[in-house]
Amino acid sequence: MSEQAASWDMMDCTKQHGNNMANAKQVLDVHVSKGITVAQSNEHMRNWTEKGWKRATDLGNYDTTREHLNFEVVSGGKIRPIDKGRSIPERMAELLHKRGIKDPNEGLEEPRFRTVVNIIFGGSRTRMQELAFGKQSDQLEDFGKKLDALTQKYSITLSALGEQIQQTEKELQGMLDELTGSEFDEKGIAEFKKLLGEA
Repeated sequence: MSEQAASWDMMDCTKQHGNNMANAKQVLDVHVSKGITVAQSNEHMRNWTEKGWKRATDLGNYDTTREHLNFEVVSGGKIRPIDKGRSIPERMAELLHKRGIKDPNEGLEEPRFRTVVNIIFGGSRTRMQELAFGKQSDQLEDFGKKLDALTQKYSITLSALGEQIQQTEKELQGMLDELTGSEFDEKGIAEFKKLLGEA
C-alpha cells in the first residue's frame, strides 16, 4: 500500500482456508492523485475493446456476462447503467465548469496538484450489496408498512360504501324535510330531493 493510501479492516475476520468470499475482509482504500487519465477511466468503467476484455478475463477475475450489472449513481441518487460515452476526465471537466471551478492542473505540462481521490470498497458480496443498495430488509419493511396503510385505506368494500351513501342520503333528506322558505326555496329543495332519489 502506498503512503498516500489508507486501508483498514472494518470487520473482524477469522482465518479461513481457501478463497471464501463470505469471510472476506471489509476494506476501504483511499488514494489521492494529481488527476485521472482516459486509460484509467476506461479501466474504472470497464470500457474495453474486445481485445481488452480477453486480456482482462485471461489475467483477472472478470466475467463479461456480468458487465451489464455495473452501474453508476447519478444526481438524485438514481442508479443507472454506466454511461461509457464520456470518459471520467470529460465528466470532471464538465462538472467543474458548471460550478465555475478552474482545474489547477489545466494548462500545465505535468499535473502538480492533487485533485482526485480514488475510493475503493472491497469485501464480502453481502457487505458490497449493502453498501451499494442499502439494507433491503429496511426497504421491504417500509414497503410492507405502505402496503398495510393502503389496505386499511381501501378496507371499506363497495357494498359497505354504498350503504353509507344511502344512509347519508336518508339523513340529508330528513334534514331537507325540516327546511322552510319561500315558494322558490321550496321548489329548489324539491329538485334537490329528486337528485337524492326521492320523487
